[in-house]
Amino acid sequence: NLNIGSKTAVEPTAILSRVVYYYKLLVIICIPIFIITTAARIVINASLLYDYGFEKFHVSQTTSLSNYDLQRVSETFRDYFNSSDESLQVEVTLGGNRVGLFNEREIMHMKDVKELVQKVYLFQEISLLIILLYMLLVRWRRELSGKVVLVWPLLQGGLLTLSFILITALGVFISFDRLFLLFHLISFSNDMWQLNPMTDYLIRLFPEGFFLSATLFIAAIAASAALLLSIISAG
Repeated sequence: NLNIGSKTAVEPTAILSRVVYYYKLLVIICIPIFIITTAARIVINASLLYDYGFEKFHVSQTTSLSNYDLQRVSETFRDYFNSSDESLQVEVTLGGNRVGLFNEREIMHMKDVKELVQKVYLFQEISLLIILLYMLLVRWRRELSGKVVLVWPLLQGGLLTLSFILITALGVFISFDRLFLLFHLISFSNDMWQLNPMTDYLIRLFPEGFFLSATLFIAAIAASAALLLSIISAG
């Protein structure tokens, strides 16, 4: 009877330990997701990125849009990503007339882009919730509140983030063109992203080089955050 009672008492503890172990693995996976999606969210909503890209790639010259209209484009895009609006409508001055900047194909593609951005936001929020819940559980259960238990997933998550960024950086520098193409093939289920630079303003506003700059900004922010997390966790 004593053996049966002991076995029964041990089983819940073993199950709990296993649950905690797998939850820690989930937290380690969520840390890179949270760091990278947070960096992406910052960059997507940073007016500095748009100003930098418009100036670097001489967008005012390639589109014949005034700096005022480019500022309006930047604001409208950022508002669109954070609103419930279904379609992107931008009016600019061309040839002395106020006209809609984008055609139907470009508007349809931006709907797809917005869906992708909203998924980035969702992954950020879910991963943050999982990480915060883990920290609360660690604090709640005294037997799990040791420094090693709390810090180990954070350290591993930070190092995993740095590893992912390094691999991605190698891909970017080897062939950003191919990586950019692969991104579109995976992210979109249609060919609306295949635009004509001769007729479509969207691709003239945001050439491939713009997205390379955005990728580097995201990588720099994410790498800095992951490095800081790793250093603090290891200390």
